[in-house]
Amino acid sequence: MNEFIKLCGLCTVKDVVVVAASISFIFTVIYQLFNNSRQISKRIDEYEKVVDLTYKNAESIEEIACIVKKEQKHSREYQLTSLSDKLFVCYHNCRVQDYITRGQLDNFNRNVKMYKKLGGNSIVDSVYIPYIKKLEVRD
Repeated sequence: MNEFIKLCGLCTVKDVVVVAASISFIFTVIYQLFNNSRQISKRIDEYEKVVDLTYKNAESIEEIACIVKKEQKHSREYQLTSLSDKLFVCYHNCRVQDYITRGQLDNFNRNVKMYKKLGGNSIVDSVYIPYIKKLEVRD
């Protein structure tokens, strides 16, 4: 006890309690800062993972977009081919029967409109339409 008194001098118990409380407070603050820095580090790691996933998803989206474009091209080509066939069949049937019905004409006109919208070639304009226009329309 004498050594304590020599070390602290004339410090009162109140002074020792204040110093101990201050040291305890400083330790608590440092401990909280340490915990907060660990949480911030964890959040940074989570953020980096999200960024990595975002880049991976962007690459996947680009791959999907390429596949969709390719499929759209194939779909357009299929639609053009199908419409071309329908127009030819209608044209051929009308040549055989030598007239066109109202239903055939309406269907032909719808198919021509879609065929042109998709970028179909000019055989429809130069051969099919002129011939169909000359035919008698029957109900």
